[in-house]
Amino acid sequence: MAYLASGDVTVFPSTVRGNTQRSARLISEENLVNIVNKLVDKDAFVISQDAGLEYLEFIVNGYYFKVNYSKLIQLFPSSNDIYASIITGVNADNYTVLIGQDGQSSYEGVSFSSSEPAGELQSGQIRYNLKILTKLGGNWTIPKESLIKLKGFRIQDINVDGGEI
Repeated sequence: MAYLASGDVTVFPSTVRGNTQRSARLISEENLVNIVNKLVDKDAFVISQDAGLEYLEFIVNGYYFKVNYSKLIQLFPSSNDIYASIITGVNADNYTVLIGQDGQSSYEGVSFSSSEPAGELQSGQIRYNLKILTKLGGNWTIPKESLIKLKGFRIQDINVDGGEI
Protein backbone atom coordinates (compact mmCIF):
# COMPACT_ATOMS: atom_id res chain seq x y z
CA MET A 1 0.00 0.00 0.00
CA ALA A 2 1.08 3.53 -0.66
CA TYR A 3 -0.14 6.91 0.51
CA LEU A 4 0.23 10.45 -0.81
CA ALA A 5 1.34 13.44 1.27
CA SER A 6 -1.52 15.22 3.05
CA GLY A 7 -1.14 18.30 0.87
CA ASP A 8 -1.59 16.20 -2.28
CA VAL A 9 -5.04 14.84 -1.29
CA THR A 10 -8.34 16.67 -1.04
CA VAL A 11 -11.21 14.71 0.52
CA PHE A 12 -14.81 15.72 1.20
CA PRO A 13 -16.60 15.11 3.45
CA SER A 14 -14.24 14.00 6.18
CA THR A 15 -14.18 14.57 9.92
CA VAL A 16 -10.61 13.46 10.44
CA ARG A 17 -8.88 16.54 9.02
CA GLY A 18 -9.39 18.91 11.94
CA ASN A 19 -10.99 19.12 15.35
CA THR A 20 -13.71 21.78 15.17
CA GLN A 21 -17.32 20.84 16.00
CA ARG A 22 -16.70 17.11 15.75
CA SER A 23 -20.31 15.97 16.32
CA ALA A 24 -21.70 18.34 13.69
CA ARG A 25 -19.03 17.23 11.24
CA LEU A 26 -19.81 13.55 11.92
CA ILE A 27 -23.51 14.07 11.18
CA SER A 28 -22.67 16.06 8.04
CA GLU A 29 -20.19 13.45 6.81
CA GLU A 30 -22.63 10.57 7.18
CA ASN A 31 -25.56 12.49 5.64
CA LEU A 32 -23.59 13.81 2.66
CA VAL A 33 -22.17 10.36 1.90
CA ASN A 34 -25.69 8.89 2.08
CA ILE A 35 -27.04 11.53 -0.32
CA VAL A 36 -24.31 10.86 -2.89
CA ASN A 37 -24.84 7.10 -2.59
CA LYS A 38 -28.59 7.49 -3.15
CA LEU A 39 -28.05 9.56 -6.29
CA VAL A 40 -25.72 7.08 -7.95
CA ASP A 41 -26.03 3.27 -8.11
CA LYS A 42 -22.29 2.84 -8.48
CA ASP A 43 -20.01 2.55 -5.42
CA ALA A 44 -17.04 4.20 -7.07
CA PHE A 45 -16.13 6.07 -10.26
CA VAL A 46 -13.59 8.48 -11.70
CA ILE A 47 -15.02 11.96 -12.24
CA SER A 48 -12.27 13.56 -14.29
CA GLN A 49 -8.64 14.01 -15.01
CA ASP A 50 -7.73 17.59 -15.83
CA ALA A 51 -6.20 18.31 -19.22
CA GLY A 52 -2.93 19.40 -17.65
CA LEU A 53 -2.58 16.01 -15.92
CA GLU A 54 -2.26 17.80 -12.58
CA TYR A 55 -5.14 16.19 -10.69
CA LEU A 56 -7.36 13.13 -10.79
CA GLU A 57 -10.83 13.33 -9.20
CA PHE A 58 -12.88 10.32 -8.13
CA ILE A 59 -15.64 9.22 -5.76
CA VAL A 60 -15.47 6.09 -3.63
CA ASN A 61 -18.60 5.24 -1.60
CA GLY A 62 -19.73 8.87 -1.55
CA TYR A 63 -16.35 10.35 -0.62
CA TYR A 64 -14.85 12.81 -3.10
CA PHE A 65 -11.09 12.70 -3.64
CA LYS A 66 -8.84 14.95 -5.69
CA VAL A 67 -5.25 13.71 -5.83
CA ASN A 68 -2.04 14.93 -7.37
CA TYR A 69 -1.79 12.88 -10.59
CA SER A 70 1.96 13.06 -11.20
CA LYS A 71 2.85 12.19 -7.60
CA LEU A 72 0.41 9.28 -7.69
CA ILE A 73 1.87 7.66 -10.81
CA GLN A 74 5.39 8.17 -9.44
CA LEU A 75 4.46 5.72 -6.66
CA PHE A 76 3.94 2.95 -9.26
CA PRO A 77 6.64 3.26 -11.96
CA SER A 78 6.59 -0.42 -13.01
CA SER A 79 2.89 -1.20 -12.43
CA ASN A 80 0.11 -1.58 -14.97
CA ASP A 81 -2.81 -0.68 -12.69
CA ILE A 82 -3.50 1.68 -9.81
CA TYR A 83 -6.34 1.08 -7.37
CA ALA A 84 -7.72 3.48 -4.79
CA SER A 85 -9.13 1.91 -1.64
CA ILE A 86 -10.99 3.24 1.36
CA ILE A 87 -12.29 1.59 4.50
CA THR A 88 -15.37 2.77 6.38
CA GLY A 89 -16.47 1.77 9.82
CA VAL A 90 -18.62 2.83 12.75
CA ASN A 91 -16.88 5.05 15.30
CA ALA A 92 -17.42 5.35 19.06
CA ASP A 93 -20.18 7.94 18.43
CA ASN A 94 -22.03 5.35 16.27
CA TYR A 95 -21.50 7.22 12.98
CA THR A 96 -20.19 5.63 9.80
CA VAL A 97 -16.91 7.33 8.98
CA LEU A 98 -13.92 7.04 6.71
CA ILE A 99 -11.14 5.12 8.48
CA GLY A 100 -7.73 6.77 8.27
CA GLN A 101 -6.56 10.27 8.84
CA ASP A 102 -3.64 12.60 8.39
CA GLY A 103 -0.51 10.77 9.43
CA GLN A 104 2.77 12.47 10.22
CA SER A 105 3.63 12.80 6.54
CA SER A 106 0.72 11.30 4.58
CA TYR A 107 -3.06 11.15 4.35
CA GLU A 108 -4.20 7.60 5.16
CA GLY A 109 -7.94 7.84 4.43
CA VAL A 110 -7.35 6.57 0.89
CA SER A 111 -4.64 4.09 -0.02
CA PHE A 112 -3.26 3.20 -3.43
CA SER A 113 -1.94 -0.11 -4.70
CA SER A 114 -1.05 -1.89 -7.93
CA SER A 115 -3.54 -4.71 -7.32
CA GLU A 116 -7.04 -4.80 -5.92
CA PRO A 117 -6.74 -4.67 -2.12
CA ALA A 118 -8.26 -7.49 -0.09
CA GLY A 119 -7.76 -9.02 3.32
CA GLU A 120 -9.19 -9.09 6.80
CA LEU A 121 -10.90 -6.06 8.26
CA GLN A 122 -12.03 -5.31 11.77
CA SER A 123 -15.65 -6.07 12.65
CA GLY A 124 -18.04 -3.56 11.07
CA GLN A 125 -15.53 -2.23 8.56
CA ILE A 126 -16.13 -2.28 4.80
CA ARG A 127 -13.52 -1.84 2.05
CA TYR A 128 -14.35 -0.11 -1.25
CA ASN A 129 -11.94 -0.35 -4.19
CA LEU A 130 -11.74 1.48 -7.50
CA LYS A 131 -9.32 0.90 -10.37
CA ILE A 132 -8.49 4.52 -11.14
CA LEU A 133 -5.75 4.08 -13.75
CA THR A 134 -4.46 1.41 -16.10
CA LYS A 135 -1.42 1.53 -18.37
CA LEU A 136 -2.08 1.00 -22.08
CA GLY A 137 0.81 1.25 -24.52
CA GLY A 138 2.97 2.94 -21.90
CA ASN A 139 0.38 5.63 -21.11
CA TRP A 140 -1.84 5.87 -18.05
CA THR A 141 -5.56 6.00 -18.86
CA ILE A 142 -8.79 5.81 -16.89
CA PRO A 143 -10.42 2.38 -17.35
CA LYS A 144 -13.80 2.62 -19.09
CA GLU A 145 -15.47 0.56 -16.36
CA SER A 146 -14.38 3.22 -13.84
CA LEU A 147 -16.20 6.06 -15.59
CA ILE A 148 -19.85 7.03 -15.49
CA LYS A 149 -21.42 7.10 -18.93
CA LEU A 150 -23.71 9.85 -20.13
CA LYS A 151 -26.21 9.03 -22.84
CA GLY A 152 -28.44 11.86 -24.00
CA PHE A 153 -30.21 13.27 -20.99
CA ARG A 154 -29.74 10.12 -18.89
CA ILE A 155 -26.81 8.49 -17.22
CA GLN A 156 -26.31 5.09 -18.85
CA ASP A 157 -25.98 2.11 -16.48
CA ILE A 158 -26.79 4.25 -13.44
CA ASN A 159 -30.33 4.43 -12.11
CA VAL A 160 -30.80 7.85 -10.48
CA ASP A 161 -34.60 8.04 -10.66
CA GLY A 162 -35.76 4.59 -9.53
CA GLY A 163 -36.74 3.74 -13.12
CA GLU A 164 -39.55 6.30 -13.17
CA ILE A 165 -38.30 8.36 -16.12
